[in-house]
Amino acid sequence: MNFENELKPLQRVSFTTKTLITNLEKHGYKNVINSVFKEVNGKNDSEIINNLEQNILNKINLYKKNPNDELLLLIFHSIQIWGGNTVRQFYFNDGFNKNFSLQSYKNAISFIRNDKEELLSKAICEFRNIGQTNIAFASKHFSFWTKDFNSEIDSFQKQLPILDKLIFRLVYGKNNQPDYKHYITFVNDIYLASKKINVSIQNLERQLFNYADTSEGKDWINNRINKELF
Repeated sequence: MNFENELKPLQRVSFTTKTLITNLEKHGYKNVINSVFKEVNGKNDSEIINNLEQNILNKINLYKKNPNDELLLLIFHSIQIWGGNTVRQFYFNDGFNKNFSLQSYKNAISFIRNDKEELLSKAICEFRNIGQTNIAFASKHFSFWTKDFNSEIDSFQKQLPILDKLIFRLVYGKNNQPDYKHYITFVNDIYLASKKINVSIQNLERQLFNYADTSEGKDWINNRINKELF
């Protein structure tokens, strides 16, 4: 991996965003899709997903200046959709109304914005109240809501990284889905790695995701599988 200072776009062999859009439209969420992509377009999947990422960050900045529930819901849906088709079960069969808790989401965001380790644990507890949501998707929300944290002093004033199955396999050689119980250990490991190689959390996270989808990254993952670290 080449840890340059400039943040690279997210690069995947394939994106599942269009598949998710089709699935959500079939299950009655066309209005949600229209709202999320009202200001987002692109020539290809990569451009669309990277433009969506910037749009989410812009909306988070607006929310910090003027908090309101409508905008918060739009941010929530946007991050879910950015994460890809594996989130579909959260929405199917009127899943959003059954699974989502606005108050739990507000509480979780408030806790992680206070950038203390003990409050991260509370944020995790709040996300456990949101049905059909594992750490893979919870940490995507954590990551977006802390991208502006860049303290060089307090480690928990840095961006929170994403922990999904791909990263779990890459970093720890584990082939199962990561759990909430793994997250704080992962955060500390990523913070230590970031400090040791002197790159930002955002850059390290992006490089890990991009590397994992290369042939070299896939070979690395295959060599790491079944080495028990948890």
